Amino acid sequence: MTLAFHEYRKPVSLAAEILQDVAVWHKMPVRAITSRNQSRRYVLARWEASFLLKHCARKYSTTQIGRMLGRDHTTIVYALKRYRESNKP
Repeated sequence: MTLAFHEYRKPVSLAAEILQDVAVWHKMPVRAITSRNQSRRYVLARWEASFLLKHCARKYSTTQIGRMLGRDHTTIVYALKRYRESNKP
């Protein structure tokens, strides 16, 4: 059995999928999430991406997430804390 051209999908990492989904949800390009821009819109998207990478993927450390997003691991720890506080019921 061979796959047709349109059926073949290049394997994409889970992290890339999560970043893409967050970018689509927030209506911005992925590069905006990883940029140095500190406007609230980008920061909230970064917090959400950090949370999803840490708690949904469960295979990335804060250091790895920081490298993906161009941040220090302590910034990711802070982002996780702030995201949890802002989404309490």
